Amino acid sequence: MNYIQKEQSYFFTSNSKFLRIPPTLNGSRFTVNLQAPIMVPSNAEGTTISCTEFALTHVNPNVSGSFPNEQANNKIMFIFNDGYNPSENIDITLDDGNYTPDSLNLEVQTKLSQVVIPWSDPPTFFSPTSIIITANPGSQRIILSLAKELTLVTNTAPNVVNVMPLLGWPHTHPNLSPSFPGQIFVAPQVALLNRVNVYLLHAPSLLQSSGGIPVNAIPQTILATAQVNVPAGNLLTVEPINPTQIPADHLKYNSGNDYTFYLTDEQLRPINTLGEVFSFKVVVKYMVPARTL
Repeated sequence: MNYIQKEQSYFFTSNSKFLRIPPTLNGSRFTVNLQAPIMVPSNAEGTTISCTEFALTHVNPNVSGSFPNEQANNKIMFIFNDGYNPSENIDITLDDGNYTPDSLNLEVQTKLSQVVIPWSDPPTFFSPTSIIITANPGSQRIILSLAKELTLVTNTAPNVVNVMPLLGWPHTHPNLSPSFPGQIFVAPQVALLNRVNVYLLHAPSLLQSSGGIPVNAIPQTILATAQVNVPAGNLLTVEPINPTQIPADHLKYNSGNDYTFYLTDEQLRPINTLGEVFSFKVVVKYMVPARTL
């Protein structure tokens, strides 16, 4: 018997303009209602689903005050001591964001320059260069330069909101106390700025029992993956030459018109899209018997 290959293509987006219900979970999950279900004829054979295009902006924050399970890390803490007056604790709250060493340096310096130096008369603001954050690209370790009057707090309880473990200083590390102005401190551990290494696109209502692309040999209803290979804030696009073909014989049966999609990282944590839209193209392929005259 001769067969003819058929294709159906669908384009999905998390843009709320095209959705009946706005995205949830910080923009990582959305549900779309189609006028007709995604189906193939009952005599179709070899039905597969694949994702041929996947685009999103790499913005998931590595610094945030809203991470779950006591993982918030949006504060940097100092102890100010000018040698004459009682010491003062200074906490700076960082904006949520996906920071590089350069952008984090700018954020910290901007916030510090808005803080009045304790005991100063008349009131004087800190110099932004009281702290300088750089990185060694080869070793992936953060380098800090501190003003002599500032001790950077690293030694805290594990659940204290502190950005320093992200930068390579574990919470058990002694505080960084410079002996002279501009003293350099090199992180003992590699920085963990790449909190997300892989984006996973889940499609449970579309893939159903077919499983999807396995992660760690376990099916997770994953339709597509996107390896992070761009700097923070840039568009990440995936257009595989040979996209994974996921078996989808269940599309012979009507399973409803609502389809839910959501993003996680490789640890299955929901992604905070920070309001950015993600989109993707789904292709359904199948074979049907050729009509004979």
